[in-house]
Amino acid sequence: MEKIENEAILQREKQKILEKKNLDELENYKRKQEFLSIMSHEIRTPLNAIVASLVLLDDKIVNEGKKIVRNLKFASDNLISVVNDVLDFNRLDGQNVKLDLVSTNINFLCQNTIEMFERFAKSKNIELAYFSTVNFSNHYLIDPTKLTQILNNLISNAIKFTDEGTVKLEIKVVNSGEETDLISFRITDTGEGISEENLPRIFDSFSQLKPYLTRKHGGTGLGLAIVKRLIELHNSSIIVESKQYIGTSFYFEIELEKSKEILIKINEKNQLIGKKVLIVDDTKMNGMLLSKLLKKWSMEIEYVDTGKKAIEIVKHQKFDFILMDIHMPEMNGFEVSKDIKITQNLNIQTPIFALTADILADTDEDFKKYFSGIIFKPFDINKLYNLLIAY
Repeated sequence: MEKIENEAILQREKQKILEKKNLDELENYKRKQEFLSIMSHEIRTPLNAIVASLVLLDDKIVNEGKKIVRNLKFASDNLISVVNDVLDFNRLDGQNVKLDLVSTNINFLCQNTIEMFERFAKSKNIELAYFSTVNFSNHYLIDPTKLTQILNNLISNAIKFTDEGTVKLEIKVVNSGEETDLISFRITDTGEGISEENLPRIFDSFSQLKPYLTRKHGGTGLGLAIVKRLIELHNSSIIVESKQYIGTSFYFEIELEKSKEILIKINEKNQLIGKKVLIVDDTKMNGMLLSKLLKKWSMEIEYVDTGKKAIEIVKHQKFDFILMDIHMPEMNGFEVSKDIKITQNLNIQTPIFALTADILADTDEDFKKYFSGIIFKPFDINKLYNLLIAY
């Protein structure tokens, strides 16, 4: 009898320890998510001003200057993807990442990626080449940020570990259907190569095969782990072939849905002409830049820099859209949106869109509760346009 009682006591103690461990793990996870949310906001908010400024500059200059601005725009997009590397690694661990598909010219995306690395390759006297059998007018539903992250990591690694010869990106149509194409991607280099015994470990998180490579080439060791997980997100897998001192080849296939090109022609009549928009953002630079972007579509803009001003103005003016920043002093975006939805004013039914640099927002139930949609900073002009015309 005493033995049974002791076993019961021991079992209860084990259960308490297990419950405490689970609570500690949950608390650690929440702290990590909160840190990622703050970091995302602090890094992506200034990037928003850079990207929006470049979009506006593109209409003001011509010829060579236009090419420079577009190169800067692509470089800033790449910086965003680098930031996403760190943030997405943690999200991928929690399986919170989803593909954000938009109509994209795949050749344009790949060529831009190659162009961004031309200077790096030239500095090492490496030939950087791009070959494609995909029709240059073809558009597909792609998550351009995720695909760019994959290609950036693979091409950057290829150049980093190649001292002479060639780095090449090839894309081909493996199989063409009525609605989808199976596209293959191959990145090859004539670099150091990887030994057979090390090949199975290259996709491990924080893996650096040799300490001297870390010192020589830098890197966090996250790149290939992220590549593997992002390709798995596309329901595919990556294959690597390598011979030490000869070179390496990375290969993967993605099935992509065909789409039509989306063109936004500012001077043509469109569905947004005359629509009234209220922008609520405590950062005046962001408010000014967003106002200028929307005015290109002949929209009527009101801008306020506090939640209290927003609550006051919606009592007297009717808007077609409200664009609401989340992180504001005094009243945050959630509080303002809730107030507009439940108090007497002219905009109870007006769609309110969250403006946020928090990449975890699309997994937060509060966003779905208080907002009609999310506009992530830095703004993608095509996504912003499509979101607004959908209402």
